[in-house]
Amino acid sequence: MKLFLSLFLFGLSFTSFAQTKDQLIQSIIDYNVLDSDCIGIACSKSPQYENFQKLKKMISKEELLELSKHQNPVLRTYIQIELINTGHDVPKILSYELSRNDTIDTQDGCLGNFDLTSEIVYKTYRGKVLLGSITKNDDEKTIQVKIKKAIEQDSTMKILDSIMIYSDQELSNYRYLYIFENRKFDVKDLPQIEKMAFKKNNFFAFKYLISNNPEYQSKIENYLQNDFINANFESYNKAGHIEAFIKYLLETNKNEYKNIAIDKLRKDKSWKEFSHFMEGILKEHHINPENI
Repeated sequence: MKLFLSLFLFGLSFTSFAQTKDQLIQSIIDYNVLDSDCIGIACSKSPQYENFQKLKKMISKEELLELSKHQNPVLRTYIQIELINTGHDVPKILSYELSRNDTIDTQDGCLGNFDLTSEIVYKTYRGKVLLGSITKNDDEKTIQVKIKKAIEQDSTMKILDSIMIYSDQELSNYRYLYIFENRKFDVKDLPQIEKMAFKKNNFFAFKYLISNNPEYQSKIENYLQNDFINANFESYNKAGHIEAFIKYLLETNKNEYKNIAIDKLRKDKSWKEFSHFMEGILKEHHINPENI
């Protein structure tokens, strides 16, 4: 809370003199956090967000496009969001941000995070598609049906999902979940999804092959029997994948798969450093984590 208040006051101090275009740009760069329009418990207006609203009214379309290549990723991401919301080439924007591979501080309501700028681009367009597909009178069931249909049918969304799976950037688990949950990829994409599943140990690609491509069953069995035991999950993002793999193996209720899961956890102790949920998954299946 003390840090948040300090940052808020720091941003507020800039609003008192940030009148010119260059001053507004510099204040956004100095604050260096991507604030939404609502921050903190009281959903206060963010001086950072307000500064960008002032800036975009002062710059031309040409300057807006020029700033979309700015070296400061926070300023650049504000610009990219504006470009997405005003109908610019989203696949081009996403590809550029993937090439930059920048992570920034973000603040939305009470939630602070570190996010890849590429994921913010993806999330912004996805949110635009979802909000455009529903009305305030829709009930929960109708909303879910409309959202699923909108994601499946939106041609730009399909291109973004394809760009994401061919990227070497390690994305968050939620992003992979969104990419694979409502998408039927083309046959030409299967070798890349196979690479993600069996070479990069991506559970969401693995699950996609199980759910959509029964012809991969023998390769799936080979991966679990021979390659999974040596797979690398040594990062916080990768920890989400090993959690999902172990959960999947245990939920099959097959002793063979249960043994694969336990053997993996005994050999690879990285989950003890990076995983937040493994102990709960094991206890749910009556396995004492202390015995592993």
